[in-house]
Amino acid sequence: MNGKKVALKGSSLTVTRIQVLSKDVATVYSQVKERSELLPGFFSKATVVFELYDAHLPAPEDFKSLVENIISLGMNPVGVVAESDVSDVISLSGMFQLPDKVLGRSGGRREIAESAAPLPVVAPFSSAMVVEGAVRSGQQIYAKGQDLIVKGNVNNGAEVLADGHIHVYGKLRGKVFAGVSGKEDSVIYANKFSPELVCIAGVYSLADDVKCFGADGLVEVVLKNDNLEFSII
Repeated sequence: MNGKKVALKGSSLTVTRIQVLSKDVATVYSQVKERSELLPGFFSKATVVFELYDAHLPAPEDFKSLVENIISLGMNPVGVVAESDVSDVISLSGMFQLPDKVLGRSGGRREIAESAAPLPVVAPFSSAMVVEGAVRSGQQIYAKGQDLIVKGNVNNGAEVLADGHIHVYGKLRGKVFAGVSGKEDSVIYANKFSPELVCIAGVYSLADDVKCFGADGLVEVVLKNDNLEFSII
C-alpha cells in the first residue's frame, strides 16, 4: 500500500533544566521541591533535563534517587547534558545523555538552579513589598501574600514573583510571575518591556510569544479566559 505513513518535523520544546550544583542530591531535591511549591502548577508535567557538572557528579545510586524524586513532583525527566561522558553516573536512572546543542540557547527554557547571589534590600510596605534598586541575574524576589513593586530594573536571569500584582518601574528583562498562589485577577505593569517569561496564575508566555515585546512604554498584562492579554497604556 503506497502513500506517506509518517512525517518528521522539527519543533521547539519548552524544557526545564535542573542544574545539579552539588553532590548532595537531598539538598538539590529540596530546592527543586521548594521552587515547585512556590509556583504551583507551573512545573507540573514539565519536561526536565538535568545539567551535570564534573565538579559535582553524584553517585549513580544518588542520581537514580534524585530522578525518582523529581518524578514524584509531577515532572517528566527525559535526559541529561554534561561536560563529559556521564554514562556511569546515569546508568541506574534510565536517563540518556543528550548533546547540549539539542536544547540550544534560545528562549523556551525554564531553569532551576541554586544561586549564591545576594538578595537586594527589600522593605515591607503596607500591602506591597518594595524593592529598592535592580534585581540582578540569578536573584529571585518573592512577595508572599503581597503585591510587589520594583523601582529598578529586572535584569536577564532574574525572577520576580508575587501572590498579587507586580509593578516594575525600570526595564523588565527577566522572568515575572504574578498571582503565584492562583489569584487570576493579578496584573503586571512594566516599562521597557522585554521579559524572558511572563506568567499570571500559572498561565505563561515565553519571550518569542510575548505581545508588546520591546515596547518602550507602560505595558499592562492581564489574564482573561485563560489567555494573557498585553496592552500599552
